[in-house]
Amino acid sequence: MKKGLLLFSGAVETLEFFSARLALSYKKDGYDIFTFRIHKEKEDYSALKEFLSSHETLLLTFNYIGLSGEDFLQEGKDVVFSLFPIQKKVILVDHPIYYHDQLSVTEEDTALYCVDEDHVDYIRTYYPQIKSVRFLPLAGTEYCTEHKPIKDRSIPLLFAGNYVRKERLLSYLTGLDQDYKEFYYSIVEDLKKKPEQSVQFAMESSLLALFPKASKKELAAAMHGMLFVDLYIRSYFRAKVVQTIADAKIPIYVIGKDWQYLETKHPECIHMVGNGYENTEFCLKHMEEAKLSLNVMPWFKRGFHDRIPSSMLQKAVSVTDPSDYILKNFTDGEDLLLYSLHEIDRLPDLINDSLRDEGYLQSMADRSYQKAKEEHTWEERYRKL
Repeated sequence: MKKGLLLFSGAVETLEFFSARLALSYKKDGYDIFTFRIHKEKEDYSALKEFLSSHETLLLTFNYIGLSGEDFLQEGKDVVFSLFPIQKKVILVDHPIYYHDQLSVTEEDTALYCVDEDHVDYIRTYYPQIKSVRFLPLAGTEYCTEHKPIKDRSIPLLFAGNYVRKERLLSYLTGLDQDYKEFYYSIVEDLKKKPEQSVQFAMESSLLALFPKASKKELAAAMHGMLFVDLYIRSYFRAKVVQTIADAKIPIYVIGKDWQYLETKHPECIHMVGNGYENTEFCLKHMEEAKLSLNVMPWFKRGFHDRIPSSMLQKAVSVTDPSDYILKNFTDGEDLLLYSLHEIDRLPDLINDSLRDEGYLQSMADRSYQKAKEEHTWEERYRKL
Protein backbone atom coordinates (compact mmCIF):
# COMPACT_ATOMS: atom_id res chain seq x y z
CA MET A 1 0.00 0.00 0.00
CA LYS A 2 1.03 3.59 -0.58
CA LYS A 3 1.71 5.91 2.34
CA GLY A 4 -1.08 8.39 3.02
CA LEU A 5 -1.42 11.49 5.19
CA LEU A 6 -4.86 12.54 6.44
CA LEU A 7 -5.35 16.19 7.47
CA PHE A 8 -8.37 18.34 8.33
CA SER A 9 -9.47 21.75 7.10
CA GLY A 10 -12.39 24.05 7.83
CA ALA A 11 -12.12 24.25 11.62
CA VAL A 12 -9.40 26.75 12.66
CA GLU A 13 -7.62 28.72 9.94
CA THR A 14 -4.28 28.90 11.74
CA LEU A 15 -4.18 25.16 12.35
CA GLU A 16 -5.21 24.51 8.77
CA PHE A 17 -2.26 26.65 7.69
CA PHE A 18 0.15 24.72 9.93
CA SER A 19 -1.20 21.43 8.54
CA ALA A 20 -0.62 22.60 4.99
CA ARG A 21 2.98 23.55 5.79
CA LEU A 22 3.68 20.10 7.24
CA ALA A 23 1.95 18.45 4.26
CA LEU A 24 4.58 19.92 1.94
CA SER A 25 7.28 17.91 3.70
CA TYR A 26 5.22 14.73 3.81
CA LYS A 27 4.53 15.05 0.09
CA LYS A 28 8.24 15.33 -0.64
CA ASP A 29 8.65 12.10 1.30
CA GLY A 30 6.26 10.25 -1.00
CA TYR A 31 2.99 10.52 0.92
CA ASP A 32 -0.34 10.93 -0.82
CA ILE A 33 -2.30 13.71 0.93
CA PHE A 34 -6.02 13.73 1.71
CA THR A 35 -7.49 16.81 3.38
CA PHE A 36 -10.92 16.18 4.85
CA ARG A 37 -12.99 19.37 4.61
CA ILE A 38 -15.09 19.62 7.75
CA HIS A 39 -17.33 22.26 6.18
CA LYS A 40 -18.02 19.84 3.29
CA GLU A 41 -18.12 16.58 5.22
CA LYS A 42 -20.94 15.00 3.20
CA GLU A 43 -19.02 15.52 -0.03
CA ASP A 44 -15.75 14.17 1.36
CA TYR A 45 -16.89 11.20 3.46
CA SER A 46 -16.96 8.57 0.71
CA ALA A 47 -13.62 9.76 -0.65
CA LEU A 48 -12.20 9.57 2.88
CA LYS A 49 -13.19 5.90 3.24
CA GLU A 50 -11.73 5.11 -0.16
CA PHE A 51 -8.46 6.82 0.78
CA LEU A 52 -8.24 4.96 4.10
CA SER A 53 -8.86 1.61 2.41
CA SER A 54 -6.11 2.13 -0.16
CA HIS A 55 -3.34 3.68 2.01
CA GLU A 56 -1.27 3.04 5.10
CA THR A 57 -2.56 6.21 6.69
CA LEU A 58 -1.08 8.63 9.18
CA LEU A 59 -3.75 10.86 10.70
CA LEU A 60 -2.11 14.13 11.72
CA THR A 61 -4.27 16.68 13.49
CA PHE A 62 -4.10 19.67 15.80
CA ASN A 63 -6.09 20.02 19.02
CA TYR A 64 -7.96 16.74 18.46
CA ILE A 65 -9.83 18.03 15.40
CA GLY A 66 -11.41 14.92 13.87
CA LEU A 67 -10.80 12.90 17.05
CA SER A 68 -13.36 14.56 19.32
CA GLY A 69 -16.34 12.35 18.57
CA GLU A 70 -17.60 14.38 15.62
CA ASP A 71 -20.92 13.01 14.35
CA PHE A 72 -19.93 13.30 10.71
CA LEU A 73 -17.12 10.78 11.22
CA GLN A 74 -19.37 8.08 12.68
CA GLU A 75 -19.88 4.83 10.78
CA GLY A 76 -22.86 3.36 12.58
CA LYS A 77 -21.80 2.93 16.19
CA ASP A 78 -18.11 3.18 15.32
CA VAL A 79 -15.81 6.03 14.45
CA VAL A 80 -14.73 5.53 10.85
CA PHE A 81 -11.06 5.55 11.85
CA SER A 82 -11.54 2.46 14.02
CA LEU A 83 -12.33 0.46 10.88
CA PHE A 84 -8.87 0.93 9.36
CA PRO A 85 -5.28 0.46 10.65
CA ILE A 86 -4.42 4.14 11.16
CA GLN A 87 -1.48 5.75 12.93
CA LYS A 88 -2.51 8.86 14.88
CA LYS A 89 -0.49 11.94 15.83
CA VAL A 90 -2.01 14.88 17.70
CA ILE A 91 -0.33 18.26 18.17
CA LEU A 92 -1.77 20.35 20.99
CA VAL A 93 -1.13 24.07 20.58
CA ASP A 94 -3.16 24.98 23.68
CA HIS A 95 -2.83 23.88 27.27
CA PRO A 96 -4.04 20.29 27.88
CA ILE A 97 -6.64 21.55 30.38
CA TYR A 98 -8.80 22.37 27.34
CA TYR A 99 -8.79 18.73 26.18
CA HIS A 100 -9.52 16.78 29.36
CA ASP A 101 -12.37 14.80 27.77
CA GLN A 102 -10.28 13.78 24.76
CA LEU A 103 -7.14 13.04 26.79
CA SER A 104 -9.09 10.84 29.19
CA VAL A 105 -10.01 8.45 26.35
CA THR A 106 -6.90 8.77 24.19
CA GLU A 107 -5.65 5.35 23.19
CA GLU A 108 -2.18 4.15 24.07
CA ASP A 109 -0.98 4.05 20.48
CA THR A 110 -1.76 7.74 19.79
CA ALA A 111 1.33 9.96 19.77
CA LEU A 112 0.92 13.41 21.32
CA TYR A 113 3.08 16.50 20.81
CA CYS A 114 2.91 19.64 22.95
CA VAL A 115 4.26 23.13 22.26
CA ASP A 116 5.35 23.67 25.88
CA GLU A 117 7.36 21.28 28.02
CA ASP A 118 5.08 22.08 30.98
CA HIS A 119 2.22 20.68 28.90
CA VAL A 120 4.20 17.47 28.34
CA ASP A 121 4.72 17.11 32.09
CA TYR A 122 1.04 17.80 32.71
CA ILE A 123 -0.10 15.00 30.40
CA ARG A 124 2.42 12.55 31.84
CA THR A 125 1.16 13.37 35.34
CA TYR A 126 -2.59 13.30 34.78
CA TYR A 127 -3.04 10.96 31.80
CA PRO A 128 -0.47 8.18 32.36
CA GLN A 129 -2.19 5.83 29.91
CA ILE A 130 -0.76 7.98 27.09
CA LYS A 131 2.66 6.46 26.51
CA SER A 132 4.00 8.79 23.80
CA VAL A 133 4.00 12.53 24.52
CA ARG A 134 6.80 14.80 23.37
CA PHE A 135 7.76 18.45 23.10
CA LEU A 136 7.42 20.02 19.66
CA PRO A 137 7.93 23.81 19.58
CA LEU A 138 5.81 25.88 17.25
CA ALA A 139 7.49 27.05 14.04
CA GLY A 140 7.47 29.94 11.62
CA THR A 141 6.77 30.43 7.92
CA GLU A 142 8.58 32.61 5.41
CA TYR A 143 6.08 34.49 3.25
CA CYS A 144 8.47 35.50 0.45
CA THR A 145 12.18 35.20 -0.27
CA GLU A 146 12.94 38.90 -0.85
CA HIS A 147 12.84 41.04 2.28
CA LYS A 148 12.80 44.80 2.61
CA PRO A 149 15.54 46.39 4.70
CA ILE A 150 14.40 47.76 8.06
CA LYS A 151 14.84 51.36 6.93
CA ASP A 152 12.29 50.93 4.10
CA ARG A 153 9.52 49.38 6.16
CA SER A 154 6.29 51.27 6.75
CA ILE A 155 5.13 49.76 10.07
CA PRO A 156 7.25 50.64 13.12
CA LEU A 157 5.50 48.20 15.48
CA LEU A 158 3.03 45.40 14.68
CA PHE A 159 1.00 43.03 16.82
CA ALA A 160 -0.99 40.15 15.31
CA GLY A 161 -3.61 38.82 17.69
CA ASN A 162 -7.14 39.46 18.95
CA TYR A 163 -8.27 41.56 21.88
CA VAL A 164 -10.58 39.53 24.12
CA ARG A 165 -13.20 41.70 25.75
CA LYS A 166 -13.97 41.24 29.42
CA GLU A 167 -17.62 40.46 28.67
CA ARG A 168 -16.58 37.40 26.72
CA LEU A 169 -14.31 36.19 29.51
CA LEU A 170 -17.01 36.62 32.14
CA SER A 171 -19.27 34.26 30.20
CA TYR A 172 -17.06 31.44 31.50
CA LEU A 173 -18.27 32.26 35.03
CA THR A 174 -21.97 32.03 34.18
CA GLY A 175 -23.84 29.87 36.66
CA LEU A 176 -20.97 29.60 39.16
CA ASP A 177 -21.45 30.32 42.85
CA GLN A 178 -19.71 33.40 44.26
CA ASP A 179 -17.28 31.19 46.19
CA TYR A 180 -16.03 29.64 42.95
CA LYS A 181 -15.69 33.04 41.30
CA GLU A 182 -13.67 34.38 44.21
CA PHE A 183 -11.47 31.27 44.14
CA TYR A 184 -10.75 31.71 40.41
CA TYR A 185 -10.01 35.40 40.84
CA SER A 186 -7.61 34.64 43.69
CA ILE A 187 -5.56 32.46 41.32
CA VAL A 188 -5.64 35.19 38.68
CA GLU A 189 -4.34 37.73 41.21
CA ASP A 190 -1.58 35.33 42.22
CA LEU A 191 -0.53 34.99 38.56
CA LYS A 192 -0.56 38.77 38.12
CA LYS A 193 1.84 39.14 41.04
CA LYS A 194 4.03 36.21 39.97
CA PRO A 195 3.70 35.88 36.18
CA GLU A 196 6.69 33.55 36.00
CA GLN A 197 4.41 30.76 37.31
CA SER A 198 2.77 28.35 34.94
CA VAL A 199 -1.02 28.22 35.01
CA GLN A 200 -0.98 24.58 36.05
CA PHE A 201 1.34 25.29 39.01
CA ALA A 202 -0.91 28.09 40.26
CA MET A 203 -4.04 25.97 39.82
CA GLU A 204 -2.56 22.85 41.41
CA SER A 205 -1.20 24.78 44.40
CA SER A 206 -4.52 26.51 45.06
CA LEU A 207 -6.55 23.33 44.69
CA LEU A 208 -4.27 21.27 46.92
CA ALA A 209 -4.31 23.96 49.59
CA LEU A 210 -8.10 23.50 49.77
CA PHE A 211 -8.26 19.77 48.99
CA PRO A 212 -4.97 18.18 50.11
CA LYS A 213 -6.28 14.65 49.54
CA ALA A 214 -7.59 15.25 46.02
CA SER A 215 -6.66 12.52 43.55
CA LYS A 216 -4.97 13.22 40.23
CA LYS A 217 -8.19 12.35 38.45
CA GLU A 218 -10.09 14.87 40.56
CA LEU A 219 -7.45 17.55 40.04
CA ALA A 220 -7.46 17.08 36.26
CA ALA A 221 -11.25 17.39 36.13
CA ALA A 222 -11.18 20.46 38.38
CA MET A 223 -8.55 22.23 36.28
CA HIS A 224 -10.55 21.54 33.12
CA GLY A 225 -13.36 23.48 34.78
CA MET A 226 -11.05 26.45 35.41
CA LEU A 227 -10.42 27.55 31.81
CA PHE A 228 -11.40 31.07 32.87
CA VAL A 229 -8.11 31.43 34.74
CA ASP A 230 -5.97 30.66 31.70
CA LEU A 231 -8.06 32.78 29.33
CA TYR A 232 -8.22 35.72 31.72
CA ILE A 233 -4.54 35.94 32.60
CA ARG A 234 -3.44 35.68 28.97
CA SER A 235 -5.92 38.33 27.89
CA TYR A 236 -5.09 40.60 30.82
CA PHE A 237 -1.39 40.83 30.00
CA ARG A 238 -1.97 41.08 26.24
CA ALA A 239 -4.24 44.06 26.82
CA LYS A 240 -1.90 45.62 29.40
CA VAL A 241 1.10 45.44 27.06
CA VAL A 242 -0.73 47.05 24.12
CA GLN A 243 -2.36 49.61 26.42
CA THR A 244 1.02 50.59 27.93
CA ILE A 245 2.47 51.14 24.46
CA ALA A 246 -0.47 53.27 23.29
CA ASP A 247 -0.54 55.23 26.56
CA ALA A 248 3.08 56.19 25.87
CA LYS A 249 1.94 57.69 22.53
CA ILE A 250 3.74 55.00 20.51
CA PRO A 251 1.85 54.00 17.35
CA ILE A 252 1.06 50.30 17.26
CA TYR A 253 -0.52 48.53 14.29
CA VAL A 254 -2.77 45.64 15.29
CA ILE A 255 -4.21 42.75 13.26
CA GLY A 256 -7.15 41.14 15.01
CA LYS A 257 -10.61 41.64 16.44
CA ASP A 258 -11.99 44.20 18.88
CA TRP A 259 -8.97 46.41 19.55
CA GLN A 260 -11.26 49.44 19.17
CA TYR A 261 -12.71 48.47 22.57
CA LEU A 262 -9.41 48.64 24.45
CA GLU A 263 -9.38 51.52 26.92
CA THR A 264 -6.31 53.70 26.46
CA LYS A 265 -5.36 57.34 26.95
CA HIS A 266 -4.45 57.58 23.27
CA PRO A 267 -6.78 55.45 21.13
CA GLU A 268 -5.46 57.28 18.06
CA CYS A 269 -2.18 55.38 18.55
CA ILE A 270 -3.87 52.03 17.89
CA HIS A 271 -4.09 51.48 14.15
CA MET A 272 -6.28 48.54 13.14
CA VAL A 273 -5.08 46.74 10.03
CA GLY A 274 -7.83 44.92 8.15
CA ASN A 275 -11.29 44.05 9.44
CA GLY A 276 -10.36 41.75 12.33
CA TYR A 277 -10.81 38.44 10.50
CA GLU A 278 -7.56 38.17 8.58
CA ASN A 279 -5.80 34.90 7.81
CA THR A 280 -2.25 33.80 8.53
CA GLU A 281 -0.89 34.89 5.15
CA PHE A 282 -2.24 38.40 5.76
CA CYS A 283 -0.32 38.52 9.07
CA LEU A 284 2.89 37.28 7.45
CA LYS A 285 2.57 39.82 4.66
CA HIS A 286 2.32 42.67 7.16
CA MET A 287 5.18 41.32 9.26
CA GLU A 288 7.17 41.88 6.07
CA GLU A 289 6.42 45.61 6.46
CA ALA A 290 7.19 45.74 10.21
CA LYS A 291 10.38 46.87 11.87
CA LEU A 292 9.36 45.47 15.26
CA SER A 293 6.90 42.60 15.74
CA LEU A 294 5.38 42.36 19.22
CA ASN A 295 4.62 39.10 20.97
CA VAL A 296 2.87 38.51 24.29
CA MET A 297 3.34 34.90 25.26
CA PRO A 298 0.07 32.93 25.66
CA TRP A 299 1.49 31.72 28.98
CA PHE A 300 3.96 29.27 27.47
CA LYS A 301 6.67 29.18 30.12
CA ARG A 302 8.76 26.42 28.49
CA GLY A 303 7.87 26.92 24.84
CA PHE A 304 7.32 29.80 22.44
CA HIS A 305 4.72 31.19 20.04
CA ASP A 306 4.86 31.03 16.24
CA ARG A 307 4.70 34.85 16.12
CA ILE A 308 8.38 34.83 17.11
CA PRO A 309 9.92 32.63 14.36
CA SER A 310 7.47 33.97 11.77
CA SER A 311 8.57 37.52 12.59
CA MET A 312 12.18 36.45 12.25
CA LEU A 313 11.54 34.78 8.90
CA GLN A 314 10.06 38.07 7.63
CA LYS A 315 13.20 39.84 8.94
CA ALA A 316 11.22 41.80 11.52
CA VAL A 317 12.69 42.04 15.01
CA SER A 318 10.66 40.14 17.59
CA VAL A 319 9.86 41.89 20.88
CA THR A 320 8.60 39.40 23.46
CA ASP A 321 8.38 38.41 27.08
CA PRO A 322 10.69 35.49 27.87
CA SER A 323 10.25 31.78 28.51
CA ASP A 324 12.77 29.13 29.51
CA TYR A 325 12.82 27.93 25.91
CA ILE A 326 13.54 31.42 24.57
CA LEU A 327 16.30 32.03 27.10
CA LYS A 328 17.97 28.74 26.17
CA ASN A 329 17.75 29.22 22.40
CA PHE A 330 18.00 32.98 21.78
CA THR A 331 20.09 35.89 23.00
CA ASP A 332 18.48 39.12 24.13
CA GLY A 333 19.73 42.07 22.12
CA GLU A 334 21.18 39.85 19.39
CA ASP A 335 18.33 37.59 18.21
CA LEU A 336 15.36 39.46 19.68
CA LEU A 337 14.36 42.02 22.31
CA LEU A 338 13.01 40.87 25.66
CA TYR A 339 10.78 42.70 28.12
CA SER A 340 9.47 41.57 31.51
CA LEU A 341 5.86 41.17 32.56
CA HIS A 342 7.06 42.48 35.93
CA GLU A 343 8.21 45.73 34.30
CA ILE A 344 5.85 46.43 31.42
CA ASP A 345 6.21 50.15 32.09
CA ARG A 346 9.77 49.92 30.73
CA LEU A 347 8.62 48.54 27.38
CA PRO A 348 7.97 51.95 25.71
CA ASP A 349 11.59 52.98 26.30
CA LEU A 350 12.83 49.70 24.83
CA ILE A 351 10.71 50.24 21.72
CA ASN A 352 11.65 53.89 21.26
CA ASP A 353 15.36 53.28 21.82
CA SER A 354 15.49 50.39 19.36
CA LEU A 355 13.57 52.26 16.65
CA ARG A 356 16.14 55.07 16.80
CA ASP A 357 18.90 52.68 15.72
CA GLU A 358 17.84 51.00 12.49
CA GLY A 359 21.33 49.65 11.88
CA TYR A 360 21.12 47.77 15.16
CA LEU A 361 17.68 46.43 14.22
CA GLN A 362 18.93 45.34 10.80
CA SER A 363 21.81 43.35 12.27
CA MET A 364 19.40 41.69 14.68
CA ALA A 365 16.91 40.96 11.91
CA ASP A 366 19.62 39.40 9.73
CA ARG A 367 20.98 37.25 12.54
CA SER A 368 17.58 36.04 13.76
CA TYR A 369 16.49 35.27 10.19
CA GLN A 370 19.38 32.85 9.75
CA LYS A 371 18.67 31.16 13.06
CA ALA A 372 14.96 30.79 12.33
CA LYS A 373 15.67 29.55 8.80
CA GLU A 374 17.98 26.83 10.11
CA GLU A 375 16.11 25.77 13.25
CA HIS A 376 12.52 26.99 13.46
CA THR A 377 10.59 26.20 10.27
CA TRP A 378 7.85 23.63 9.79
CA GLU A 379 10.29 21.65 7.63
CA GLU A 380 12.50 21.32 10.71
CA ARG A 381 9.55 20.28 12.87
CA TYR A 382 8.64 17.63 10.31
CA ARG A 383 11.97 15.95 10.99
CA LYS A 384 11.03 15.67 14.67
CA LEU A 385 7.65 14.18 13.82
